[in-house]
Amino acid sequence: MKNTGFLLNLYRKSVSITLMIKAISCDFWGTLAVSNPAFKAARAAFLSDYTDADAEHTIRHVDDWCSVIEENYTLVVFKPEHRFFLFFQMLGIDPVKTDYYDLKEKIESLFIKHPPIFDEKVSELLKEAYAKQIKIVITTNTGFMSGELLRKIIREKIAAFDVIASNEIGAAKPNPLIFSAAMQAIGNIRREDVLHIGDNHLTDIKGAA
Repeated sequence: MKNTGFLLNLYRKSVSITLMIKAISCDFWGTLAVSNPAFKAARAAFLSDYTDADAEHTIRHVDDWCSVIEENYTLVVFKPEHRFFLFFQMLGIDPVKTDYYDLKEKIESLFIKHPPIFDEKVSELLKEAYAKQIKIVITTNTGFMSGELLRKIIREKIAAFDVIASNEIGAAKPNPLIFSAAMQAIGNIRREDVLHIGDNHLTDIKGAA
């Protein structure tokens, strides 16, 4: 993953030699984990059957479009329900006539059945830091899955980390608000003593600067 190896080395050097890192903010998608191909396939099959249309292409288009807008107009946050609204609109289906909550429940069950694939090196780094009483916060733009669900998955797979999610904060990375929320969750630690780990130059490196 882009920049991850460098940051892992930087973190290990900082903790073991200078002891300057007191907390870590870590991106989720693309850094700590990637989407499970089995989930994408199951979701596409379910939505194609549900809509009788090419769901895979459409949902990917909606996700990409929303992400670009969020990253450039960071106070515009598309919650999962907004993304599904756009998805149905693009297929010419009236979203009002769909049972969103039933749909949400079924897709979330697929997500739990086929959870994200966690990067072993980053996961091990965070576990090691957590064991050393270093505060860990996951800072993420959420996409189609809510912060609540991501929080559940992360805590089941790794540890009880705080999760700062764009759909709950109302701001997306690289907006400073989401990083300010991360600092509030971290507590009484100086900003310069916090390391942010991420894979995206705009949302992570520029955003956390």
